[in-house]
Amino acid sequence: MAKFVIIGGGLSGIASAVFLTHNQQNITLLEASPKLGGKAYSFQDKITENFIDNGQHILIGAYNNTFELLKILKVENRFYYQPALKVNYVNRNKEKIFLNAKNKFYPFNLLGAILRFNILNFNEKMLLIKLFSKLPLVKETKIKNKTVLEWLKDNKQSENSVKMFWELLTVSVMNTPIKEASAKVFVSVLKKLFMKGNKASRLIIPQYGLSEIFTKPAKQYLQSRKAEINLSEKVVSIKTDGEKIKKIITIKKEYTDFDYVISAVPFYSLKKILPKLSFESLLNNKITFSPIITVHLWLNKKLFEEKFYGLLNSKIHWIFNNVNHISLVISSAEKLIKLDSKKIFQICIYELKNYFPKIKNLKILHYKVIKEKRATFKSSVEYEKVRNKIISPYKNLQLAGDWTNTKLPATIEGAILSGKKVLQILSKP
Repeated sequence: MAKFVIIGGGLSGIASAVFLTHNQQNITLLEASPKLGGKAYSFQDKITENFIDNGQHILIGAYNNTFELLKILKVENRFYYQPALKVNYVNRNKEKIFLNAKNKFYPFNLLGAILRFNILNFNEKMLLIKLFSKLPLVKETKIKNKTVLEWLKDNKQSENSVKMFWELLTVSVMNTPIKEASAKVFVSVLKKLFMKGNKASRLIIPQYGLSEIFTKPAKQYLQSRKAEINLSEKVVSIKTDGEKIKKIITIKKEYTDFDYVISAVPFYSLKKILPKLSFESLLNNKITFSPIITVHLWLNKKLFEEKFYGLLNSKIHWIFNNVNHISLVISSAEKLIKLDSKKIFQICIYELKNYFPKIKNLKILHYKVIKEKRATFKSSVEYEKVRNKIISPYKNLQLAGDWTNTKLPATIEGAILSGKKVLQILSKP
């Protein structure tokens, strides 16, 4: 049994700890904050006393590593699983448009969903179908230097198709503007989403808060397996002999009795405690970050019937219909992040009135604006050029985190996959 010290208790650190503990390894998890979960957590709103997430998340059926983790934690039943892909869109004309793969016969149900997607004309639908039919043949080497927008133009996607279909999909998957987002990574996600059958393409929505899904069950699981979890214990420095990490110094104590160290913190945190990283110069000016804004809104009456809506050509990207309130999500929110909460709220209400006029008759009881300024890294072409060069500089150090070379954007699946990859250590001689 090997001894691991894991630095960081976000999703990557949790995944590393759970997968290693599940494989009978000895774990010590160090987390600087008083809670696990990192940027994926729930908290109690002081006014309503409802528990809300710092940001609304949605999963897809192709998240195999995520569901492997959830199966270990025995929380798979805490989600709503679509029978097949269905996305509810609303445009500025207040029309509801559905991308609905409503029968079971894959891939003909996806074909039917596109043909019924009436925001596009017939020619645009045919070009969209042609693009999807070519997906299995797309080679990374051919598109590695292209943005998503460039790739779409190469495939004759119209301006209307980009505006009414691709932009919202890109910013939701990548949290990166379509003019910057890496086509290589985007195509990889599309293949997982649309080329792996009905279960892979369906959307899966949490029915509980993020803490109830990930952090609390993970903590209980780890404690039941005698893993050591040390919260509010910030790592201040790491000492090496040039080849291996020899000592971890925290605000409370020093650690020297370990075989391996897992770093599950963001790059900007790692370079503070472990100077002279061999890949730091590669990432300077390449790794940049993109914000997400979530606005939780309490109304006096129920306004929405569907579980979620995508707003076309809006500053708001998604609306989620929760039990006690609605949640509005603005991805890649660079244009709004510097505004104060009141101004952001006013912009959201203005948008909602344009798409759902009935809200004018309702009373707004309360709102909560949550800004994540560095919610994710930008999955840009420039970053993807150097991402595969992020290699651990020490023999006993394994890097985890969605920013490492997972070949995925900054998603829950990317974070958990990076945590699961630490199992490779166990197969080494």
